[in-house]
Amino acid sequence: MVSGLAMEVGNGSRTLFWKDNWVQGIPLKANFPRLFSISNQQGDVIRYCGFWDDLEWIWNFHWRRELFQWEMDLVHHLHDRLRPVRLSMDRDDAIVWKFDKKGVFSTSSVLQVIQSETLTGEITSYSFTSAIWSSVVPSRVELFGWFVLVGRVNTKERLSRLGVIPSTDNACVLCKKEIECVQHLFLLCEVTWQVWCTWLKFFRTDWAVPGTIKWLFESWTGMDTGKQEQRKWLTGFFAVIWNIWWERNDRIFNNKEADVAEIQSRTVLSYQEWTSSDPALQNNKLARCSSNSTRGLCNTATTRLGESGAKTVAVALGLASDGEVRRTDLRRWRREAAAALGWPAGSAAARGEDWRR
Repeated sequence: MVSGLAMEVGNGSRTLFWKDNWVQGIPLKANFPRLFSISNQQGDVIRYCGFWDDLEWIWNFHWRRELFQWEMDLVHHLHDRLRPVRLSMDRDDAIVWKFDKKGVFSTSSVLQVIQSETLTGEITSYSFTSAIWSSVVPSRVELFGWFVLVGRVNTKERLSRLGVIPSTDNACVLCKKEIECVQHLFLLCEVTWQVWCTWLKFFRTDWAVPGTIKWLFESWTGMDTGKQEQRKWLTGFFAVIWNIWWERNDRIFNNKEADVAEIQSRTVLSYQEWTSSDPALQNNKLARCSSNSTRGLCNTATTRLGESGAKTVAVALGLASDGEVRRTDLRRWRREAAAALGWPAGSAAARGEDWRR
C-alpha cells in the first residue's frame, strides 16, 4: 500500500531528497547508495540541496570528502536523473497516489493493482472486471458475483479437487444429476435454467444457452441499451446467482428444499430490494411470467419483508392498488389472496393470521 504513495514536488520544502519516493518511483538512496553513504545532506529536504539562480534551480550537493573519479561519474548520472525535475517556487509539495491518473487514492485503484498482481492475464482481460463493480447491488453480492465469474466459488467440484470433501460427493444438490461445478450450478443445471428462463421472459428475450456463465454476463452487460435498462439486466443477473447459491446452501446445511417457483420468487424479491424501480410494476411482470410462483411469492414476501412485502404481493395479485395499504386492511386482503390461491377456508392462512406456512 505504501509503495503506491509518491511525492509530487513543488518548492521542495516537504520532500526528503534522498529518502522519499519522488523520482521515477524509487528513492534516490536506493539508486545511488554510494553517494548517499558519503552525503552530508542525508536528512535534508530538496530545497536545501540546491538554490535558485533567478528563475533557474541549481543543484548543490555537499560531500564528506573529495570524490573519486568513479564517484564523480555517479554524480553525473544523478544529475541526468534529476534533469526532468521542475521545481516551483509558489507551490508546496504534495503526496499523490501513483496508481491513479489524478493522483487521488481510491479503493477501485487498489483493487485494480491487486488484480493485476494476483490474477492471471486471462481473468484481468475479462470485461466484467470493471463492469461488475457498478454499485447496483450490495457490495457482498458484487463480490460474490466476481467469485462466480472467476470460478473461485467453493462448489462441490472445487472442494473435492482441493481434498476438502470426497470425490464421490460432488453431485449437484439442485438436480442431483451432474457434477456441481460453477458452470453447471449457475447456468446449465435444469433447475437454474428454469429460473433464467423466467428472467428472459421478463426481459422479452429469446436466448440460446451460452457456453459459460462468463459469456452470459458479458452478453448481458454488452448489450446496446440505455443505462437504466443495463442496470435492470445487471441486477437480474445478480438476483439469480445469489438466490441459486442461497438455495444450494439451504439444501446442504439446513436440509430445506424449495421448488423452482419458490426460487423464482426469491429472485423477484431480491430484485425488488436492490432497485429503486416501482416494485409493484416489476413484480407484476414477473408474476405473469411464472404464474405458478404466486404462492411462493406471497410466502417469501411476508416472511422477509413483513408489511411492505405483503403490500407488494397484494398489488401483484391485483388485490390492492399501488397506493398505501393500511395496516387494518392487511388481514382482509390476506384472506382474499388466500381464497384466490385456493387455500382451505378454515386454515390460519385463509383467516389472514399465518402466511408463513
